[in-house]
Amino acid sequence: MYIIEEDFFYDEANNAIWHRLSENEKTQLPLTASRILCLLLENRGKVMSREHIFDEIWSNYGANASNNTLNQYVSLLRKKFEQLGFQGELIKTITRAGFLMPEDLKVQQLGVVGKPVAIENKKPGKKIIITSVVCLLAITIIGYAFINRGGWDKSNVFKIGSVGRCNVYMLYQNSPETAEVKLRLAKEMIDKYAPCIGNDVYIYHPSDEVILNGQGAAFITRCTYQKDGSQKFAGCYDVYEFPKA
Repeated sequence: MYIIEEDFFYDEANNAIWHRLSENEKTQLPLTASRILCLLLENRGKVMSREHIFDEIWSNYGANASNNTLNQYVSLLRKKFEQLGFQGELIKTITRAGFLMPEDLKVQQLGVVGKPVAIENKKPGKKIIITSVVCLLAITIIGYAFINRGGWDKSNVFKIGSVGRCNVYMLYQNSPETAEVKLRLAKEMIDKYAPCIGNDVYIYHPSDEVILNGQGAAFITRCTYQKDGSQKFAGCYDVYEFPKA
């Protein structure tokens, strides 16, 4: 947990930022944006080259990105902090060098609670990092975990809205404006691949690229309740959507 300029909080474990006077109005950051913010905070006062950021944020997780994508995430971070009332320069662009979080920025770290989200499997020595296509495959496992437990544990999911009579959930909390965008994107997949038949719930997970650019990988599963009213699932139907080559 970080406190920036005494008024702005950043929870790196949950990818959330908020103003100290509005703790109940947290802004959820995309995972990639959260990783970039965490990297810059950990290296405050040092210029982070684009190559270093690409390695730390994308290459280490088996993914690639362009300069334009990196610029968009940095712009997103600046915008989100400005919306919270942050004044000044949070992230400086150093021409032909990279990005810098100013050394004179007041930053206090309350405790090391871990870097943004990774899921470990049960086999020793292996780790599944949630990113891009790997993230989508992980969501399938998580989705079926609800069924294997024999019931629907809503404490592990967050509702973003409804499509028809069917509720749509995600695996992490979203701000109202972000939830609205993701519900619209989920509805497009639902209407196209897995229409609501009235006795279903959906779990949706888009990649960051879908939210930023409208192009990228996304996953949705439609789970249908058993007819005995037990709130147990009869089965689930999974859909993966990948960007066109």
